[in-house]
Amino acid sequence: FFYFLLLLAERLFQDKTSALLLLLSVLGIYLGKSFFWDLQGWFDGIAFFFLIMAMYYRSPPIQFLCLSIAFWTDERAILASGLIWCWWKIQHYQTENLNFKNLVQIDRVSLTFIIAWASYLDLRFWLGNTFEMETPMGDAGAFGFQRWEGIIPALFTALEGVWLLFIPIFLGIKTHRSFWFLGALLLGFLSVIIPALTVA
Repeated sequence: FFYFLLLLAERLFQDKTSALLLLLSVLGIYLGKSFFWDLQGWFDGIAFFFLIMAMYYRSPPIQFLCLSIAFWTDERAILASGLIWCWWKIQHYQTENLNFKNLVQIDRVSLTFIIAWASYLDLRFWLGNTFEMETPMGDAGAFGFQRWEGIIPALFTALEGVWLLFIPIFLGIKTHRSFWFLGALLLGFLSVIIPALTVA
């Protein structure tokens, strides 16, 4: 995971020092630490690994395989994959040329994501209806707002100092006046962070 994160950061920044600094910052937050302390069968690190593979590889069959494995490892990955959709749109159009029409336009990469989502959801619903293999909700299961008092601290400590990276992101969006893109990023962020915080 860390190796491919470093390669992606180098591809993005075109600068080894910035890529290394990003890697070092990730090591200190949950994303990085989960590979070392998540030893009780929750498998977050496996889902993270296959999501970053879907960001690294451009081949649709490899992307489909990586997305599918991530989805079946942790269902929250299906929500996080929406941000990877945005990642590939930025790679294709560049930020200054990206508009809402381009973001939702169906191309080769988008089709791969749609097929991966549909395949997962179809099989998930079939297993649920046929064999009653469903995720329990609320107090009976691992999903639900059972610890309200921990949500605000968890929200702010999840990214720790990496929150500082949001400052240049927001400044760049303001400069390009891409407020619709800011809305898309916030929607994607909330779709990932809220389910993550509801897992007890």
